[in-house]
Amino acid sequence: MVAARFTTSRAGTDRPATAQAGLVLALPKLSWHGGMMEQQPGQSSRAGGAIIAFTIIAGAVIGNHFGQASVGVVGGIALGVLAAVGLYMVDRRRG
Repeated sequence: MVAARFTTSRAGTDRPATAQAGLVLALPKLSWHGGMMEQQPGQSSRAGGAIIAFTIIAGAVIGNHFGQASVGVVGGIALGVLAAVGLYMVDRRRG
């Protein structure tokens, strides 16, 4: 087993055998990592994923009521994506 080699430790140590042998298991955090993901202060964005999820579920429930659950899901996806794109456009215009 290859994975077991990275998890077992030598007797009397707390580190894996590969870490003691000088093998690097992960790269260090680079200075550019995450720089673009930080949100600027004062600029809050709205999440469209929750709206998409809610409209899919609501579409399935409404579609099930009329005997067409899959049509309701497709309609929920379409309505949710339109709402999420609308929120995205409003957020872009704000800042």
